[in-house]
Amino acid sequence: MLKMIIGLFLTLIIVAGTVMSIAIIYSSDGRESERQQQQSLEQQKDVNVLDVNSGVLIVSQDRAYNGTNPDINFKANIPQELVLLNKDSTPHDINVESLNIDSGILNKDEEFKTTITAEPGVYEYYCSLHPQDMKGKIIVQ
Repeated sequence: MLKMIIGLFLTLIIVAGTVMSIAIIYSSDGRESERQQQQSLEQQKDVNVLDVNSGVLIVSQDRAYNGTNPDINFKANIPQELVLLNKDSTPHDINVESLNIDSGILNKDEEFKTTITAEPGVYEYYCSLHPQDMKGKIIVQ
């Protein structure tokens, strides 16, 4: 009987050790992933100009587009995709009146896609709900 109790006790210790090891591995992976996401966001906030070849993703969050309301450079007369993704709990939109772009109101996790083919020029984009905070330029060359 004592041998059986000791055997069960050792089995329990081994199982508990395995579970803890797995938890530590997943925990460190999670922390590393969070660090990588934070670094990516910090790099994104440092961007003041976006150069694109085929398209651009604009993320609205915290009353800003991509953290800094960057200028966006497009090539003239070449179709390029513009995508707005609202990651904020507050509704947002994107408007470029001179290019006839109006996304309509987007709630959290909704997106809007459009293709821009434009002549050279500078076009203002903005959020109609927060025009003082969320605005920038699309520069087509």
